[in-house]
Amino acid sequence: MSTQTAPTTLRADGVSIRFGGVQALNKVSLQANPGEITALIGPNGAGKSTMLGCLSGTLDQNEGQIFLGDTNISKASAQKRASMAMARTFQSPQLVTELTVRQHVVLAARAGKQVRSGKFATSLRFVLDLIPFISRGISKAEIETADELINELGLRKERDKGPSDLTLGQRRLLEVALCLATNAKVMLLDEPSAGLDRAETVHLGEVIKQLASERNITIILVEHDLELVFSISSSVFVLDFGQLIDNGTPAEMRASKAVQAAYLGTVED
Repeated sequence: MSTQTAPTTLRADGVSIRFGGVQALNKVSLQANPGEITALIGPNGAGKSTMLGCLSGTLDQNEGQIFLGDTNISKASAQKRASMAMARTFQSPQLVTELTVRQHVVLAARAGKQVRSGKFATSLRFVLDLIPFISRGISKAEIETADELINELGLRKERDKGPSDLTLGQRRLLEVALCLATNAKVMLLDEPSAGLDRAETVHLGEVIKQLASERNITIILVEHDLELVFSISSSVFVLDFGQLIDNGTPAEMRASKAVQAAYLGTVED
């Protein structure tokens, strides 16, 4: 299924944040465009997840501005950003043991509607608040919409299973499905390949790349797996000790001496 969404560029200009005496980010700027995967990479402690927190509104930067399209969202809450069709995943899957794949997707879709109406703080974190709605049943239209998305993500055979019966790769795909169910136009993915084997990682990357292109979604990917990053990204931004040390195409970043130094501690001549 191909669902085009309105183009939405996510841009950060000079974002800085301190935690006590630690400068976690120092004047970091980046831009992510519709239909593309923009990767944010760097060694452990480089500030990648902190940057994702600033972009999503779960952290407040001390300096700098963040724009979603033409709108300055620097002071907007996570709730407001979610209502503007932004969604994110987390390093550990945020799933409910008692719910099936189909129920997760239906509730995420309902949560998305609630978020856009201003009734819930985020579309994913507050799925738990929507569990009581399951008692009123699921409509035929909700089932059809959910199943279409489930099939698109390759989870048709798993739609009646709970998270504990899924592989980690399938749980990661379900998290992506939850973002899509909210009609997200901007997706922030925090290390989605963590814990996956190579085959699962390749499949997840193919799915993410296809979704970005077909749905015209703006995707920011925080990831340690450089092979995945270089194979699916349009642009790559590299952080080290809270500083943006380089950015460019995957080919340029693969050859970058700054990137080699950050990851390997040495630079090949």
